[in-house]
Amino acid sequence: REDSLRRALAEQGVTREALASSQRRFRDVLDSMTDIVFTLRPDGSAEYVNPRWGEFAGKPDADARDFEAMVAPEDLEQVRRSRARALASGEPSRVEFRMRGRDGLPRWFVSRTVPIRDAAGTITGWVGTVTDVHEARSAQERLEISERRYRTVSEAFDFGMWSGDATGRVTFASPRLLQFLGRTLEEWTEGD
Repeated sequence: REDSLRRALAEQGVTREALASSQRRFRDVLDSMTDIVFTLRPDGSAEYVNPRWGEFAGKPDADARDFEAMVAPEDLEQVRRSRARALASGEPSRVEFRMRGRDGLPRWFVSRTVPIRDAAGTITGWVGTVTDVHEARSAQERLEISERRYRTVSEAFDFGMWSGDATGRVTFASPRLLQFLGRTLEEWTEGD
């Protein structure tokens, strides 16, 4: 009996060490991610946030409770609705919003959160990322402004204009040119 008890205790110690090692490795992986990574309890309350959060916030000891204070006020309700929908449905969520970091300037981010489920399908927590998409979003906005300007200029002239891509495929034709040709852009480019 005593030998059985010693073996059981030794096995339990090995299991605890393996579990602790696995948890340390998981935390090391999360801590090394370049995005802000967080975990939530099943009810959505904050459990963990990696060091990127403190770096962005400009406070090494920042925790997830500081999150809403940093979201742009005009985006906060959208962020809250996204979280509430995910918690109510158990489905992944995605939301874009602006936050102000240590420099005080707003930057665009996208947050994705997915549920963690046990073998029975019960949600045991959530894991998510917050990714800085500011540069890509700004580039897209600049492109849209440029395209609007180009269209405005081309529509203002009393003659036809068109443009194409590097392969010679027509990508734009002014309304004046299409009216002159008696075709739509789709009709003109059929077969390209």
